[in-house]
Amino acid sequence: MTFDPYYGIPAEFRSTAERLDLSEFEILREIARGCHRDNAALVDFKPGDMTRYTIVLYTKTNGRGIFMGSTFGPGYWINPDIPEYHVSYVQEKFLGVGYHNCYTAIVFTMFINHFLHFYNESEEQ
Repeated sequence: MTFDPYYGIPAEFRSTAERLDLSEFEILREIARGCHRDNAALVDFKPGDMTRYTIVLYTKTNGRGIFMGSTFGPGYWINPDIPEYHVSYVQEKFLGVGYHNCYTAIVFTMFINHFLHFYNESEEQ
């Protein structure tokens, strides 16, 4: 299966997502490897658009659950067996009811999907 960096982003928000610098998401490759080794990471994420996100990742010892939290909303578990998440789900779970900044939901969706791609990829190696 080919990885689509914009999976889960509806057509009406695709141009917003395409303005993000995909090379910035490459740092998640090393962070995913580190999470396998250390079970946690604190990420100062800057997607190349003058915004900045502080995100904490914690993996269960068996690696089959990843907790993601940020200063933007509630923390929530990510299931690595679900390889790609949709922006509406991310908006609801990670930003909370009533949070209507779709831009942050787009960044988080791309962050989660890239992280899971690299996490699952590093698990296979």
